[in-house]
Amino acid sequence: FARRGAGKADAVVAPVGPSAAGWLVALLCAVSAVEGADLALLPASMFALQRDLGLRPGQLATMALWQALFEAAAAPVWGVLADRAVLTRRSILVLGCAGWGLVTAGLALVGAHA
Repeated sequence: FARRGAGKADAVVAPVGPSAAGWLVALLCAVSAVEGADLALLPASMFALQRDLGLRPGQLATMALWQALFEAAAAPVWGVLADRAVLTRRSILVLGCAGWGLVTAGLALVGAHA
C-alpha cells in the first residue's frame, strides 16, 4: 500500500503472506480446541474406566476433582511466568503442550489400578 502524496521512500509494503503471529494464533486456537475436547474426555470415558480398570464412581469423581484443582492451581503459575517475562509466551505454550502430550502418552500405558 502506498500513502497518497508519499514519495517512493515513504511507501509502505503490504505483507505477502500470513504473519508468524497469525500462525501462532491459529496454533493457539487448535490447542484450545483440543483442550476443550480433553475436558470432555474424562466424563465421556468414565464407563470404560469403570469396566477396564475396575474404578468405582467415587474414584472417578476424585480423578475429575484433582484434574480441576491442578488446572486451577497451575494457571496462575503460568500467568506469573508470562507476566514477569521469566519465560516467553511461546516457551510456555511449548512446555505446556509438550508436558500435556507426555502425560497423555504415559496414561495410555496404564493397564490396571492398584
